[in-house]
Amino acid sequence: MLASELGIENDTSKITELKKLITEIPSYDENIVKELLNAIIDELKNKEMTRKGNALMNSRKGNVKTNLRKGRNLM
Repeated sequence: MLASELGIENDTSKITELKKLITEIPSYDENIVKELLNAIIDELKNKEMTRKGNALMNSRKGNVKTNLRKGRNLM
């Protein structure tokens, strides 16, 4: 993801090759790249938390529906 954000399109590169490609960019700025990488990591974490939260809500909804079908009082 970082490589594509920086305009480097090479899906077959290994991490060491990508590092070299990134650091050889004429406008390379380590701080900007670190900030961009942190933003990507935060975005991925947020997506994962949302996915897990949605899965938990769906699971709970399923449990409520099951209990209602069985005639159980939830209160």
